[in-house]
Amino acid sequence: MNKRIIRYIDSGREVTVNYIPRLIDKQIANELESFSAVLLRGPKWCGKTTTAASLTKSWIFLSRKAMKETYDGYLVRPQLFLEGAKPRLLDEWQTYSILWDLVKDESDIVNKPGLFILTGSYSPKPGETNHTGSMRIQRLSMTTMSLYEKGLSSGEASLSAMLRGEEIRGKNSLSFEQITDLMVEGGFPAALERPSKDKNAFGKAALNSICETDIQEATGKRLRPQVTRAILRSFARTISQYPANSTIIEDIRQSEALSEPTFYEYYDGLLRLSAIEEIEAWSPAIRSRDNLRMAPKREFSDVSVAIAALGLSADDLNKDPHTRGYFFENFVGHDLFVYTNYLGAKLGQYHDGEGLEIDFTLHFPNGDYGLVEVKQGESELPSAFKTLNSFDALIDSYNRKHPNSPMRKPAFKLVVTGDSPYALKRENGIYVAPISLLGF
Repeated sequence: MNKRIIRYIDSGREVTVNYIPRLIDKQIANELESFSAVLLRGPKWCGKTTTAASLTKSWIFLSRKAMKETYDGYLVRPQLFLEGAKPRLLDEWQTYSILWDLVKDESDIVNKPGLFILTGSYSPKPGETNHTGSMRIQRLSMTTMSLYEKGLSSGEASLSAMLRGEEIRGKNSLSFEQITDLMVEGGFPAALERPSKDKNAFGKAALNSICETDIQEATGKRLRPQVTRAILRSFARTISQYPANSTIIEDIRQSEALSEPTFYEYYDGLLRLSAIEEIEAWSPAIRSRDNLRMAPKREFSDVSVAIAALGLSADDLNKDPHTRGYFFENFVGHDLFVYTNYLGAKLGQYHDGEGLEIDFTLHFPNGDYGLVEVKQGESELPSAFKTLNSFDALIDSYNRKHPNSPMRKPAFKLVVTGDSPYALKRENGIYVAPISLLGF
């Protein structure tokens, strides 16, 4: 990890941080060259504030309780929030939701790029802002650290190289048990800065924060912590699967009284906090829409929170490989999100009524796409190969019926594993790569 020192002023005091560069740094810098402002959203503790502070010249941290009286006074002359060298960081901007429209207006008046970075741990409620910010404020999503950012993946199994059809090489550096430890630890930057004897310390802390305070702040409602915990436990039990909301609600009702409308209040809060992420379904033309399952796959923004929700340990997961496999899929999906985001691509998934399921689909700006299956080990590769080849067969069948409007085949097919000894392109044309080598 190539750390660098950054310094910024927080509530009148200089803060010095050993900053570990993130892949999103380049994206933010690029967007600031074209747009007046960038909104950086993502779960609490993922590093948004430090990342934004490393790219700005002045700072205001709006959630600081000690400064509340001062900041409340700014509401008489709200332009004070915006004064300072540019680009300026407005951290936790939603604390004063008027800032969104102020930034939009300032962008129109000044008409220059690179004025502001806004960070927020949750999205504003509908109706709190008058303007969408389109063409002024560019939105970027951030999450916790990938293995590459933590210095634990070499990146030799590059998605870009696969897109070009190139060979990949590399030797796995992580054992089954080490990967489990990394899943339990999660990707919170604080886990690197302040390691704990309890590997799941930050997952537990994030879980407690979500349930006890964050969801109430995000929704403005007195939502009960024990119900939030029950919902997160239910999502954790069905991680990397496709449960209907009715199934989740019935599961929760085993321990807590919960109506369907109330469930959606909690669910909306978890989405706004980025505690839960929806991986959207991909709907290619090869199947009738009646035969496609369009429900999103729900994953945790950091798998350590799901592990904490169920009270599991690394030892528990190592002794139950079947359960561990679902958490491992979320773990891989997290890193794929970071890398595809860096490449300007979009992460999706495919699931149809015939039982064909592709764990993740990667969609690139030029229209190419890749298919990804996730398996824990070499013994599961034949199953992954069969699934990926079934998708090719589906395309062949479609193209025979529609020769004038054929669908392109995937640019690459990839199986991400935990224990494969090497990354390489197999004789069948399918890439196999352990997560310790995966990169952009």
